[in-house]
Amino acid sequence: MSNKDYLAAKANKKGTSVDEFKKFYINKEEYKTLKGTVQENGIDNAAASYGVEREVIKSWLSMNGRGTYTTPKVNHETYQVASTETVEESV
Repeated sequence: MSNKDYLAAKANKKGTSVDEFKKFYINKEEYKTLKGTVQENGIDNAAASYGVEREVIKSWLSMNGRGTYTTPKVNHETYQVASTETVEESV
């Protein structure tokens, strides 16, 4: 990480404390990987693959990167099961 002033400025920009910012800091390459994983597989699958809670993934995404990352909206699609029942599944 960097010096005290840099960390204070980054934490202030994200609206949090320096300790909280440092707790959820990840490097740029890992941020890109995480962001791609969430976009491809969803936040729950990303949390499972990283072995952390969903809220940790959200914190990593919100504390890192240039802007404020928002997780993709969940798409609901309807699938035909057998020929008589319809099931709605989150994708």
